[in-house]
Amino acid sequence: MIRFFLESMVDSLQISVAVSLPQSPPLAVIQLLHGVCGCKERYFPFMNFLAEKGYVCVIHDHRGHGESIRERDDLGYFHQDGSKALVEDARMVSEWAKDKYPDLPLYMVAHSMGSMVARIFLKKHDYMLDGIVLCGSPGWNPLSSAGRLFLSFLCFFDGGRSRPGFIQRMMSDVYNRKFRSEGPNAWTCSDPQMRMSFADNPSCNFQLTSNGAKTVLELMKQTYSSDGWGMSNPELPILFLSGEEDPCMISLHNLSKTVDHMRTMGYKNVSATVYPEMRHEVLNEKDRIKVWNDILSFIMSSAS
Repeated sequence: MIRFFLESMVDSLQISVAVSLPQSPPLAVIQLLHGVCGCKERYFPFMNFLAEKGYVCVIHDHRGHGESIRERDDLGYFHQDGSKALVEDARMVSEWAKDKYPDLPLYMVAHSMGSMVARIFLKKHDYMLDGIVLCGSPGWNPLSSAGRLFLSFLCFFDGGRSRPGFIQRMMSDVYNRKFRSEGPNAWTCSDPQMRMSFADNPSCNFQLTSNGAKTVLELMKQTYSSDGWGMSNPELPILFLSGEEDPCMISLHNLSKTVDHMRTMGYKNVSATVYPEMRHEVLNEKDRIKVWNDILSFIMSSAS
């Protein structure tokens, strides 16, 4: 795994990047966007799987995550204009990939918060991609508007740095009600070993700041807004992947509305796959190899 930093064009924050390379001549580049409170290292097994199949894989730690921080206390803090900066950082990594491999197609695989960053990215930059997979996409929550206003008020007084307990309850604990007998974060994945590795990882097991929580809700607003779309690639293949038991999806009806929103924006090639008995992190579920192979099949079919 090759590691390096790119300087964010938004505020010069050093963005940590990792790349896996295939042994054979590469077929394409796959860019990954992780979810909130995640880090790039959790995707290394998936990246190695794809590299073995002939694909270059690139991933970065979102600002406020992993090694894309200035100090330890920055975990969960996205800085000013966080939603815009997250998208611009993703675009920067895409441009790096296009410059490094100008003759290869570029695909994107994005999870949860990363899927919202990716859909906002599409508003102006869909021409850069040859296909996109959106995993664990959060469903539209009508209460997010009120939450965003309250968090904006809180950030005004605390500078966006406080970590009140209600944020954890709002962003995670509420999803765990159905699975509480299995322990914290059971809603994310049915594999207890994967949950344990997350809990034991200091780069992941942190609480969002008020700034971070507000940024996530701003991403949701922009994701589901019809404003700002400059769609130029209507034939772009788009695949949504969700676990049937993912509470972040809210419901299958909400997933259908999410898919329909992309079609309403003008995309003609949008599909969805729902996995029975899987939860939020389909890439880390017990039967994750099936999900990995489905993504591989989607990329191969998109290239044909």
